Amino acid sequence: KPSNLFENYDNEKSTIRRSGGIMARINIPRSEYGVLRDLSELSETSFSELMNGLRDIEPNINQLGVAGLLSTKVRSINPSSLKTLLRTVFSLYQMMDAKGRTAQEIAGDVREAIEREKPKTFPIEKGGILAERMQKLLSIGGMVAITAKAISVMLEQERIFCGAMILSDIRPVFGASPDSASAALLTHTLNISFHQCGEHKEFYVALTTSELQTLKKAVDQAERESEGLKNFVQRSGVKFLTEGE
Repeated sequence: KPSNLFENYDNEKSTIRRSGGIMARINIPRSEYGVLRDLSELSETSFSELMNGLRDIEPNINQLGVAGLLSTKVRSINPSSLKTLLRTVFSLYQMMDAKGRTAQEIAGDVREAIEREKPKTFPIEKGGILAERMQKLLSIGGMVAITAKAISVMLEQERIFCGAMILSDIRPVFGASPDSASAALLTHTLNISFHQCGEHKEFYVALTTSELQTLKKAVDQAERESEGLKNFVQRSGVKFLTEGE
C-alpha cells in the first residue's frame, strides 16, 4: 500500500553506529532518490515558496487534497512534481510519528542512508542541503502533520478502494431451437478494483436489476449517514478533514 514509502525503516534490528551512538537505518526506495534530488536542487526561492505555502494554507485546510490547494500558492513548482514531493514528505511525517523520532533525526537518517548507498541518481554533495531542507519541512507540524496522520489512518486497511464500474448488457435466452432467442435477460456486472500489498487487483459481482437498486439504497444511506457524522464532528469544534473533491 502507498501510505508509507519508507517501509523498511528499522530502529531496532538494523542499526549502525555513528559518533559513538546508534543511529536508525532507513532503506530508501530507488524511486525516491529522484524526488529527494529534486528537493535538494530546488532554488532557494522555490523552497521558500513551498515552506510559506504550507504554512499559509495550514489554518484553512479542510480537505486532504493538499497538493491542489498548495499548487495555487506555489507557482514555481509544477503541480505534478509538487504532488510527488508531498507524498514523500507525508510518508516521512508518518514514519517520524510511528517511530517516535524527531525531524532532525529523520533528516540525519536519510542523509546517512544516501552516504551509505551512494545512489547514482542523487548527487552526494547535495546531502547536507537535503537534510537541512527536510528538517525544516518536517518541523512545520500543525495541519501538515495532522493531514499526514489522517492519510495514514485512511490507508490502514488490507484493501484500498481504487475504482468501480458497472457493466450492463442484454443476454439472449435460447429455447429448444438454437436458431432464435426465446427471451432476453438484462444483467449487470459490478467491477471493484482495489490495491492490496502494493498490487492492483479487481473482482466482479453479478447483479440483477433489483440487486442494483439494493446497492443504490445502501450507497444513499451511507451518504446520509456521512452527512450526519460530518455535522456532528463540526458541531464539536473539531476540524473536519475529507479525502478531497
